[in-house]
Amino acid sequence: QGSLLERNTAGRDGGGLCVCDSNSFDRLYMTDTRVIANAAVGDGGGVLVKTAAPVSLLRGEIRANRTASFGSSQGGGLYTAAGGRIEETSVTSNTSGERGAGIYSGAALTLTFANIISNTLMAGGATVDGAGVFVNGALFALYGSISDNVIPGTNAGNEGGGVYALGFASIEQTDFSRNRVISGTGGGLYLAQGGVITSNYLFGNAA
Repeated sequence: QGSLLERNTAGRDGGGLCVCDSNSFDRLYMTDTRVIANAAVGDGGGVLVKTAAPVSLLRGEIRANRTASFGSSQGGGLYTAAGGRIEETSVTSNTSGERGAGIYSGAALTLTFANIISNTLMAGGATVDGAGVFVNGALFALYGSISDNVIPGTNAGNEGGGVYALGFASIEQTDFSRNRVISGTGGGLYLAQGGVITSNYLFGNAA
């Protein structure tokens, strides 16, 4: 609570913080914590959580973190294997290689009053998806903004500038503006299983 993780590096995963035991059910709670300008060669430039329990982030900032811009790195800002809940948190200006420059979630994810802004996926591979948020599961989003995220590569298989969700999505009163996929599909959203989209603002997204 109330911590600052800044300018740390990792030769593998979790530049700022790594909760790395995939056999554990330990749960990460972060409140009023800032994660800034950390870097990892592998996954989770800012924070990586591999445990089987979902994360809980409240009133945080995850900014300017990065993973390697080449290859299959994922989760420039946050990588959470078991999904979780993110509330009143900004995830901005993070970069990654393949999936989830802002957030990579391996299971259902809930965003409430979250701002996912200006995150970029850099790699040129065939599976570059979800610059703002990549979710391998259901997505629930309410009262936030997912804007100005971009996949700049020229591969026609790139998908989901703002969001790429493999499960059902329920999105309400969320701003999707100016997300871009330079070559591919789903500038604002790519929803593999569809969903319910209610009272949202979509403007200036492009693919």
